Amino acid sequence: MGIIVNFTKQTVHGFGYPGMTDYPVNITGANEVTVTFAGRRELSFVKDSTMGSIDRVTGDLEATLTSTDPKTGKTIVSTTYALKCRPAQRMF
Repeated sequence: MGIIVNFTKQTVHGFGYPGMTDYPVNITGANEVTVTFAGRRELSFVKDSTMGSIDRVTGDLEATLTSTDPKTGKTIVSTTYALKCRPAQRMF
C-alpha cells in the first residue's frame, strides 16, 4: 500500500480503492512529530470519511475510513489501517 503525504498541497492520498473510494484527504495539522488528517466525500449513494495520523518519528500510521448510507446515516463499512511507513527512496 502506498500513502502519499503532499505537504505542498496539504493532502494525504492512498486510502481506499483507486477510482472508487480513493480521494485526497486534507492535512489538518502538522508539527515535527505528528501529521493529522481528515476529509469527507459525499456521493448520491454513500458518504465517505477518512481521519487519522502519522507519527513522523516512528512511521506509525493509524487511520479509519468509514462509509455511511446518506439516507439512514448507518455505517456500511469501516476500515481501520495500522501501517508502518517509511520514506520513499529517490529514483535518481
